[in-house]
Amino acid sequence: LRIKMDAIPAALDLPPRRARDVMARCPQLLRRSPATVHARFRVLQSLFDSVPRNFLSELLQQEPRVLCLSAATLAAKFASLTRKYGSFQDDVVDMILVDPNVFLNAPIDAPAALARSAAQSGEPVGASGVLQLLRVAGELRVPL
Repeated sequence: LRIKMDAIPAALDLPPRRARDVMARCPQLLRRSPATVHARFRVLQSLFDSVPRNFLSELLQQEPRVLCLSAATLAAKFASLTRKYGSFQDDVVDMILVDPNVFLNAPIDAPAALARSAAQSGEPVGASGVLQLLRVAGELRVPL
């Protein structure tokens, strides 16, 4: 447990004190390996690439449960919000930063449905690269 607690700050690119606050608010993070936490953090960084790093840190402090979602779930929820509220990734990011529960409560489309939708439209679904993130996360095995 101590090893995980020591590794999480680096996995989240947070100072140790802020990382401890995140872990205190969401002790379930300690059930995951630091590598898994870091992979989820990297997906969030990719989805929130338009905002300064400290905004993502604030999101994690405000609602650390986002790190308990799998990488594929993070990407699928983001894609769902992008489809529902418009194709501008920055608008979805702003909405999530204001109220992280919007993100946590977003519906998830099945990866196969995402792939079919992308194949029909000829364009990526939701934020750019979401389908690629699903592939990287190992959740999308349907060829486009």
